[in-house]
Amino acid sequence: MTASLQHDWTGPGNTCNRCRQPYGLSAQCPGWADPPKPPLTFERLRIFNVARCEDSFHKLDAWIIEQWTNAMAGEAGEACNVAKKMGRGDFKTDGEKRFAVGELAKELADVVIYADLCAARMGIDLGEAVVQKFNEVSDRRSSKIKL
Repeated sequence: MTASLQHDWTGPGNTCNRCRQPYGLSAQCPGWADPPKPPLTFERLRIFNVARCEDSFHKLDAWIIEQWTNAMAGEAGEACNVAKKMGRGDFKTDGEKRFAVGELAKELADVVIYADLCAARMGIDLGEAVVQKFNEVSDRRSSKIKL
């Protein structure tokens, strides 16, 4: 294997500059079995999220907005349920507590994934929306911390 055959993940939208495949959608680029993963961005999440939705579940527009928001709310409810159990002390041992934090992380990830699919369905740039909302709250609170 030569370096010239390895993926070059610096293309637009985290695509390979050599084969033009989106990162992770091709099983393997010639010469590179396990490329390093680029950092998660809103753009990268959107590319893979919509691709997986439409490949493994259904077309993005098969669900109306209420279905996307209800799915997101359901996942938020599951996160709340884990947090409730943590707060009332259901997880006693260090191992149980680590397990609970892992479960909470999974539920929060589900919320983000559904939020992105909901935004994609409505044509919203979620990254830009987050920046705008973050800065709006900073202004309201007279904070100099802005994105």
